[in-house]
Amino acid sequence: MPEDSETEKKTLSQKLTKGLRKNVMATVNLTAAVTQAFKSQGDIAKTFISTGNKNAISVGNLTKTFSTVGLSLNETLSNFKDMQKLGLDMTSKGNRDLFARYTLLGASTQGLSKIMAMNEQTLGFSNQRSEALGDSLLETAAANGFHSDVLVDALNSLAQTFIRASAVYGKETSKALQDATTNLIGRYGAGNADLVKEMTSTLFAGTAKSTKMASMLGIDISKLATQDSAEAQAVIEQAIAAIGNKIGGAAGEGSSGFTVSKLMEVFGATPGMVALANLGPVMGEAAVTSAETLADQKRANDLQGVLNTIMKDFTIGIMPVLGSVSFLLQGMSFVLSLGNGFLVKILAGITAGFLLAAPLVAISKANLVWNKLSAISSMGVAGKILAGAMIVGALVGAGVAIASSAKNTGEDILEENKKQTAAITGESATSRILSNISRSMIQSNLFNEQILLNSQEHLEVVVDAANTPVEGTTQVGNLYENPPSQLIK
Repeated sequence: MPEDSETEKKTLSQKLTKGLRKNVMATVNLTAAVTQAFKSQGDIAKTFISTGNKNAISVGNLTKTFSTVGLSLNETLSNFKDMQKLGLDMTSKGNRDLFARYTLLGASTQGLSKIMAMNEQTLGFSNQRSEALGDSLLETAAANGFHSDVLVDALNSLAQTFIRASAVYGKETSKALQDATTNLIGRYGAGNADLVKEMTSTLFAGTAKSTKMASMLGIDISKLATQDSAEAQAVIEQAIAAIGNKIGGAAGEGSSGFTVSKLMEVFGATPGMVALANLGPVMGEAAVTSAETLADQKRANDLQGVLNTIMKDFTIGIMPVLGSVSFLLQGMSFVLSLGNGFLVKILAGITAGFLLAAPLVAISKANLVWNKLSAISSMGVAGKILAGAMIVGALVGAGVAIASSAKNTGEDILEENKKQTAAITGESATSRILSNISRSMIQSNLFNEQILLNSQEHLEVVVDAANTPVEGTTQVGNLYENPPSQLIK
C-alpha cells in the first residue's frame, strides 16, 4: 500500500533524525579533522601555488575555494588536481561545481578535463561552452540509461575529428558536431557508440574523400559546414539511411560477397556503417533531467556525503590556524630533538601540550559557523539537524579532546615517575625477580664450595690410610676404637 510505504519512510526518517541528535559527537571529529588538515595542507599548497593560484588558498578565500557540498576533502582536492594537470581555471566556481557534479555521479573527471582543455585551449570555446557540454553528457547518459563515461570517452576519441572539422569548416561546426554525436550515441545506445563515432569521423573528416562520400550519398555538401547541432545530426542520420538504402539492399544473397563489398568501396562506407543502417535507432525520445537536479538527487540520498561536507569544511577552517602556529611547531620539533634524557622529553612534551592547547581551543570556537551551513540546513529536516549537530559536536568534541589530552599527559607522566621510583628503590616486579635470582645463585655457590671442602678432607684421609702399613695384631676392647686401647703382643 502506498500509505504504508510512506509511513515507513517517515518512521525511518524520524529514527535517523533521533539517532543523529543522540550522536552529535560523531558529527565533528576534531582529532580526525586536525590529522586530515596536517596531511592535506602540503598537497593543497603544492596544487595551487605551483599553478600561480596562491590567492585561492589564502585565509580569506580558502573556505570559498573548497565550498562544494557533498564532497569530502580528498575528493575536492582530487578534482583540483585534475584541473591543474591540464591547466583549467581552478578559481572558476562553474568549473568547481561541474567537477563536483561529475564526482557525485561517479563520472570521469579526468576525461572531463581533457574535453574542456581541448575545447578551451585548442578549439577556442568559452568556459561556459565547456561547462554546458559537460552537463549535457551527464543529462544525455541519464536520459538514455547508461553511464556518462561512454560519452566522455567517445568525445575524447574524436578529438582529432573535431580539431580537423574546426580547421576546415570552422569551430562552430566542431561545436555542432560534438552535440550531434552526443545525441546520436544516446539514440543508438551505448553499445553502438563506436559505430556512431566511425560514421561521424568519416563523414566530417574534412577531406576530399569525405566530401565525395557525402555527395554520392545524396547529401548537400554545404551542410557539412553547418553550425547548428540539429542540422549536423540530421546530416549524419541522412548518411546512415542512404547507406542502408544503397548498400543494405544487396545483402542476404549468395553473390553479396561481391556486390556489398564493391558497393562499400564505391561509397566509402564500412561494415560498421552498414550495421548501423540496418540497426536503426534503439532509443526513443527520452525526458532529460538537468545535471544539477541529478546531483541534488544524489546529495539528498547520501547522508555520508553531507557528513563529508561537514568534516571537509571544518578541516579547511582549521588550516589557517595551523599555518599561523607553524613556527611553534618548528620550535617544538627542535626541542624534542634535544638530548635523550627522560626529564628533557617530559618537559618537551609538556611544552608541546601547552603550545597546542591554545590553538585547538581557538579552532573549536572559531570554526563553529562556516559558509555551507545554509546549504546543509536547506536539505530538509536531516540537513537542519546535521547543521546543528555540527555546531554542538564542534564544541563538545573540542572540549573532550583537550580534556582527554591533558588527562592522558598527566597520567603518562605519573606512571613513568612510578616506574623510575620503583626501579631506584627496588620495588618493581623486575627488581624483585632479579634479586631472588641473585640470592639463589649465591646460595648455590656457597653449597658447592662446602661440598668441595668436604671432598678434599675425605680425599686426604683416604690417602693417609693408603700410605700407613697395617701389622698382624689382635685387638682387645672396642674393635672400633682408633687407636685400640690395648695391644696383645
